[in-house]
Amino acid sequence: MDDLFAYVQQKLAEQKVEFDNKLEEQKSGFAAELDNKLAEQKVEFAAELAEQKSAFEATLAEVKGIIDNLVDPRLKCWNQGSATSRGNASISTREIRRAVVNRMGVCMCCGTDGSVYKQLGKCHGLTTAHIIADMKDLNVLFGQDNGYKENIILECESNYLVLCGTQGQRGSCHDAYDNLELSLYFNKEVDRYVWMMNDGGDTWLKADGSIERLGTLDSSVIGYKYARLLNWRTIRTLLQPGTQCVLSTAERTQLINNLKIWEEDECDD
Repeated sequence: MDDLFAYVQQKLAEQKVEFDNKLEEQKSGFAAELDNKLAEQKVEFAAELAEQKSAFEATLAEVKGIIDNLVDPRLKCWNQGSATSRGNASISTREIRRAVVNRMGVCMCCGTDGSVYKQLGKCHGLTTAHIIADMKDLNVLFGQDNGYKENIILECESNYLVLCGTQGQRGSCHDAYDNLELSLYFNKEVDRYVWMMNDGGDTWLKADGSIERLGTLDSSVIGYKYARLLNWRTIRTLLQPGTQCVLSTAERTQLINNLKIWEEDECDD
């Protein structure tokens, strides 16, 4: 009986050793597998972190570009709600404006003849808006002093756009233009002037409630003389505080950079 008991004890001891060895083997395997998984996760996390860092740095650079633009003194020439036409115009100025309106005959933005606004009795239907109004040191910023071919002449046909309605007349293109809700820029790549809403859209609600698709204007309609002013004004419109621009930060930055490139070569009418 004692021999049997000793035999069972020996077998149990052997099984325990075998079990302990297998357990240690499994523990080693689990540890190695865990180490491998942790190493893989560490590599994946590092790659993801590097990608996030790169995206953050790109966004930071884009935001910095926008901030740099905001402090550019050339963008201070346009303010929301400021009149783009001046009152008490001289006889010669009124003649220039009349000539521009007669030559166009329609709103350069939505294409209407302005009759809806004329019927309201507040304006003649079509009015002129300055691309840029008078301000101190204007030609220091946009004239020969800043490397352009010539200085700006405020009271000339090149500095006017013909728009429907007038300032303060909500729904009119003139009022939208004054409030930096609307801008025109020169796209050198296609040799066209393109209208842009400050929310990135390309439609405009006319006074009669219908939707008009904003189009483009051939360069021969406006000429190139003050294309640089229109492009800088569009940059200002894109950076209008409080605007919910549908363009991404990268897209807006790219458009701003393109606008700067396209305005570099000043051409005479």
